[in-house]
Formats: sequence, structure tokens, C-alpha cells
Amino acid sequence: MKKILHSAATAPASHLEGPQYSNPNHLLAFYETIPGLAKRLGVSPRTVQNWTAIGRIPSLRIGRLTRFDAAKVDAALAEFGVRSKRGVL
Repeated sequence: MKKILHSAATAPASHLEGPQYSNPNHLLAFYETIPGLAKRLGVSPRTVQNWTAIGRIPSLRIGRLTRFDAAKVDAALAEFGVRSKRGVL
């Protein structure tokens, strides 16, 4: 007897229900935006874009959206010894 594995197309829809799937952008809520990160760090949004372009801070690109994991950004900036208006990051 062969086991049949269900693909997303043939699997019951019940596995795609619940609060975690009610908003397709729910995963993006855990990441910071360019303006949000800039405000938190006390730098301009353009500085965040420049740091992203040169690879100083890690980012996540989803289509045209750029998002940042706060913990990874803080670790990367600490490695470079970057200082903000509020002190060492």
C-alpha cells in the first residue's frame, strides 16, 4: 500500500485556518521598516539605506519591501562600533 502525501493543493484547507493565517503580512510584523529602524537608531532613513547597500547591516528583501531583524542589526552595528546620537548601539 502506497502512502499518499498531500500537497498544498490537495491537502484539506483546515491546516490553513487560524489566527496565524488571517493576515498574510503577519510575518512582516516581526521586522522593522527603514523609517522605524532609523528612528530607533537616531539616524536618517537614507543612512539606513546606505548601510544596507554596502552590507553593513543585514536586511530581508521581499519584492520591493526591505525589512530588518532588530537583533541582527544591533549585533552587526556593535561589531562595527557604530555610534548613534543616543550612544553606542
